[in-house]
Amino acid sequence: MPTDVLNLQALNRALLARQMLLRPAPLPAGPGRPEAVIGMVEHLVGLQAQAPFPPYFGLWSRLAGFQPADLAELLVSREVVRIALMRGTIHLVSARDCLTFRPLVQPVLDRALPARDDHRQRLYSRNGIFPGTVLVDGFVAGMWRLTRSRRTAVLTVEMFGPVPSRDRDALREEAERLLGFAAAGDSHEIRFRPSPDRAG
Repeated sequence: MPTDVLNLQALNRALLARQMLLRPAPLPAGPGRPEAVIGMVEHLVGLQAQAPFPPYFGLWSRLAGFQPADLAELLVSREVVRIALMRGTIHLVSARDCLTFRPLVQPVLDRALPARDDHRQRLYSRNGIFPGTVLVDGFVAGMWRLTRSRRTAVLTVEMFGPVPSRDRDALREEAERLLGFAAAGDSHEIRFRPSPDRAG
């Protein structure tokens, strides 16, 4: 019996249909509306959400009548969340899927982060977004945060333990380079917490 073979155009359209991009799905009014949005997020197994806005466009492309508030309200109620998942990047997923997927990818995320177990716990946030990290000899030894007020940029470096003398100058030099890049033209201040000068 002959078997039909899909050509490239048919394959492309099949992919678009599976991604719900050929024709938007109807979005009901009333009580079923939030669950329909969650259902679309789950059908897609998450949407890329490195930046906050792309998931809004992704859902608008797939749900007829979608409004920004449809997703914003689900984020506020934590029925959908942005969290580091596949490939260690931020995805928008339903809270139900998050509870299933995150334990599966956690060992991969742990192996990808060169840090001691006790330090690793300090890096994780509830939404799975990592802070800026400080590497010493290839391992995470601290984290940093940049804040700006008027014309002053403050780089706060929180070290997880004593800093060997040989690394003190390198840390300050790297902090100054970072401020020069991220806050050019501002006055700069570097704060260590705890101060590396206390290390022997």
